[in-house]
Amino acid sequence: MSTGLTQDKILSKWALPSVDKFRTRISKNNDGTQPQEPWQRISQAIFERWLKSICDEDSLIDLRHGWKVTAVQETPGSVKTTVLSPEGEECGFVSRYLADCDGGSSRVRRALHIPIEGGPLPVRAVLVHFKSRGLRRLHKFGRFWHIFLTDRSGGFGEAIIAQDEIDTWTVHMFLHGDNDEDTGVLSSEEVVYRVLGGMHDPYPITIDEVLVRSTWRPVIAVTKDWSGPNRRVFLAGDAAHQNVPTGGYGMNLGIQDAFNLGWKLAAVINKSGGVGLLDSYEIERKPVAQRNVAHSGVHHRVHVQPQELLTRNGANPRHVDDDTDEARSTRLKVHEHYRQHDGENKDFGIEMDYRYCSPVICADESGSVEPSWSASQYTPTTWPGSRPPHLFLSTGTAIFETFGKDWTLLVFAKDACGQEYLVDSAKELTMSLSVVDLSGEQLAKKLYERALILIRPDQHVAWRGEAVGSAKDAHRVLAKVTWRQSHQPEYAGTRRSANCKLSANGRLYITFLGGHITYGNPVVTFLTYDEEHHRIAIVNRPETGPKQGKSSGLEHIAFTFPTMRDLLVAYRQRKQRGINPFWTVNHGPTTSLYYRDPDGNKLETQVDNFDTVDQANEFMSSPAFAENPIGADVDVEDLIQRFKSGEDEVSLKKRVEIGPRGLPDTDAM
Repeated sequence: MSTGLTQDKILSKWALPSVDKFRTRISKNNDGTQPQEPWQRISQAIFERWLKSICDEDSLIDLRHGWKVTAVQETPGSVKTTVLSPEGEECGFVSRYLADCDGGSSRVRRALHIPIEGGPLPVRAVLVHFKSRGLRRLHKFGRFWHIFLTDRSGGFGEAIIAQDEIDTWTVHMFLHGDNDEDTGVLSSEEVVYRVLGGMHDPYPITIDEVLVRSTWRPVIAVTKDWSGPNRRVFLAGDAAHQNVPTGGYGMNLGIQDAFNLGWKLAAVINKSGGVGLLDSYEIERKPVAQRNVAHSGVHHRVHVQPQELLTRNGANPRHVDDDTDEARSTRLKVHEHYRQHDGENKDFGIEMDYRYCSPVICADESGSVEPSWSASQYTPTTWPGSRPPHLFLSTGTAIFETFGKDWTLLVFAKDACGQEYLVDSAKELTMSLSVVDLSGEQLAKKLYERALILIRPDQHVAWRGEAVGSAKDAHRVLAKVTWRQSHQPEYAGTRRSANCKLSANGRLYITFLGGHITYGNPVVTFLTYDEEHHRIAIVNRPETGPKQGKSSGLEHIAFTFPTMRDLLVAYRQRKQRGINPFWTVNHGPTTSLYYRDPDGNKLETQVDNFDTVDQANEFMSSPAFAENPIGADVDVEDLIQRFKSGEDEVSLKKRVEIGPRGLPDTDAM
């Protein structure tokens, strides 16, 4: 941190290990706290050029440079994308799915009218990317990765970045407000000189070539939704989230988006996973984006706050370089500020400790307490949903190198622990599962905490346990992590319905329950959604008439979900298929959504609001329930937004007391 390269001293610095020193640190600390590889610093232009060469060589990738998307139309079954070739020819592509990776100004996102939450900061920046071998002047304070420099107002609003340690550099000059000096008057060389001079006079260097000059505006934003209404278009990378460069989280977020979405799309298309896997993409990735984007803003503010120290009591910020007690005191305060807020390149919790919580993650059932999370420190853990820790095995091989391409089962137990049940169930569910025997690896066994660890294709822990007791238990685990059953109700009794035509009623129950036909003929059709031979029997009797309203008989049948999350996800799945509830209410004991089938029979999907029967009975014996046994209506979309914002299920399930309420006429709803 410097007031300018014209000065003889810096204000503060963050010392970071070189790649070689970092690699040495990794080898000496084989305890799970380190990444497998040290950080790599590389220019985005060079990295993208390398990625392009790989894509060009892959026969399965069709790269079309210069083509532009002009329109996107999403339907329940496909996506039509209209594009314009470099020659001006318009054509269309129809696909089952579309991954939207077209950046912060995403045309696809705008075509689907998906709003963003957040927006640009009230500053602009001029960027100049250039080549210079004037190392003697550039390395005045020694070799560096970044130098943050004060501008003429005293704020750290300027920076130079070393891109390759040889001759490629980038400067950023921030402009505050719309009334700043017109930078168009300054040449690119003058912008570089001014940035290097900081708050003092320009600092000329020899510039061999200006590569790029542009103006950009930093944005902190996350899209409200990560997919189109029909779950056929999915946003990833900057199309879904944008952050300021501080912290370097942007590319890491984008790569994780692609990995998460990619394996789930492949599983759905190849029928090794249920379509609900795609719903878990937003559930898992959006909270990570919100956290990291917000944290990039925290890092940005670290560079803004010293301006208050330099200009306190109307002081001229340039006097901080004076040889006075007051200046020395101010410099010390700035140094202490940066020493205490050095997480921009050190917050390993942000960079490594990703923990997903979604319907396709099996919760830890051992009663263990989840390890605490810290932005600054990574805690190695195999807590379900987390990234497993790195360590080198006794052979010197990194444990990650033993993972398979798709699903991986790590076995640390020497004795039988039921892994064969998981292997057999994986075959039945057409899952590609690699089994890795690590029973002789004592250090890894201690670090990984359980005898069996199930690793997803994106290398997150899907489930862990000491043993699997039966084939049914194995099927339950694998069906959940691949969304074969996780969106289904926990229990529903058999129900028979008269005068039901499969073309309407049967199709609704298949869609509503995510089920399938186990047997059918012109008279009766059996449907199920789990291992039972049937849960629903639809009988077609021509002599019966349609159901009459306000008549005695079965009022409704209820389907119970394990969690509020499962209830809300099922609601979204049904809504996108055109099945909407006619009444949504918090009864007190349950939160319930009511639907109708084509015959007028009522269906309730619910989640218990209390953990135990005793708690529910206590509420039902309370004066509040006696005054209003019906409940208070709820807005499901509001519940979803509250859930996404991080509100816990206990709060979501709490009933709003509205006083006395009579029995509503549900037939008229």
